[in-house]
Amino acid sequence: MSLPTIPTVAEVLSGAPSGESVHTVLAVRTIGKVAPHTSVDVELSRFDALDDDGIARPSEWEVEFSKGKGSSSIHPSEVPALIDTLTEMYRVYLDLTAGGDLG
Repeated sequence: MSLPTIPTVAEVLSGAPSGESVHTVLAVRTIGKVAPHTSVDVELSRFDALDDDGIARPSEWEVEFSKGKGSSSIHPSEVPALIDTLTEMYRVYLDLTAGGDLG
């Protein structure tokens, strides 16, 4: 997975009103190819927010699992692909957060 080009925290929050947050999706991968009706979307995201005084709060990062097509389950044979995806997203997270201004 290559590093995505994402806006800085300052860029994301430049137009946000006080007390609001902005959700930036960095990567989405769908896991599940054995049965076409079962898959899980794995998403790496960053949430940036301003407090009520308009001051940026520390960024929050998350990996979210959501329902893909049909069921939100995967076949056990897809576990290696899920592990690979999580490892890649973790590396992207480490690379992006090492840059300082990205949260």
